[in-house]
Amino acid sequence: RDANSGVFDRIGSFVERTSFWDFSNEKTGIATEQESNQQHSSPKYCRPTAIFSYDWRRPLPELCTELHNFCEETFPNQPVQIVAHSLGGLMTFAAMRHHPKKYAPGAVVVGVPFETGIQYLQDLHKGYYTELDRCRQFTPGAQFTMSSHWGFFPISKKRLQDRFVDVTEHFENGGDHEIKFDSDKSGIGKIGTEFQPAVKGASAYFDFYNPDAWEELQLGVFGPEFDDKLCDKQREAYKEHMSIQMAAAKAWRKRVLGEDEEIDNNDGILNQIPIRFDPLARGE
Repeated sequence: RDANSGVFDRIGSFVERTSFWDFSNEKTGIATEQESNQQHSSPKYCRPTAIFSYDWRRPLPELCTELHNFCEETFPNQPVQIVAHSLGGLMTFAAMRHHPKKYAPGAVVVGVPFETGIQYLQDLHKGYYTELDRCRQFTPGAQFTMSSHWGFFPISKKRLQDRFVDVTEHFENGGDHEIKFDSDKSGIGKIGTEFQPAVKGASAYFDFYNPDAWEELQLGVFGPEFDDKLCDKQREAYKEHMSIQMAAAKAWRKRVLGEDEEIDNNDGILNQIPIRFDPLARGE
């Protein structure tokens, strides 16, 4: 392999090379009569695999559609089981909900933000590290031009729950020592990242899908550190992009994850009406 090839390229190559390996019981060396009569090296008895490569920066609804189209084209008229991580798990969930027969074997997903990816707010605000904390590549200026991560945020108070709290009182009268939080560092890609103690406070909520709210709270590219870097025209361009992508992400969460902001954001009936999901057997 090329020395410059990435680890995912090498893994993909490994999966492709091992797709037709013999998976008989090598540990005991015991084979049933049926296994002995089968030619395991023949593709007829092997489980084919394929890797769906995608640009994770693109809009989540588009990626979901492309994943399903890929599975249909690669394995026509066959059931498919998917193994996915993080954003890939959300794409998989959408495909399974809309085409249950195609994905009847199920899926294996790990680290998927089904409820909310609220922790990503910090990384959008300050950027996050790669290369084991040696450089901060994904700065706010770059991330605010992307599209998929807007779908990580809840559109309702019910989904947010107590994951976002008002810490104003902790900073009154010089009490900032009560919270161990470095707003200038990201939790992604840091060496020795540990869970911090839970911070108590009243539940807070703002409209994650309103660019004006991000600007009002001075988050990300709307923060003071960008005052001398961006002109008004550039800020408006960011907000226009955010409006388009946020609207698509919000509609996706309603359609796929079953959120309902009108019901969930009404405190009077917050705990009376369960989250509603569309029928699973839909759209085949």
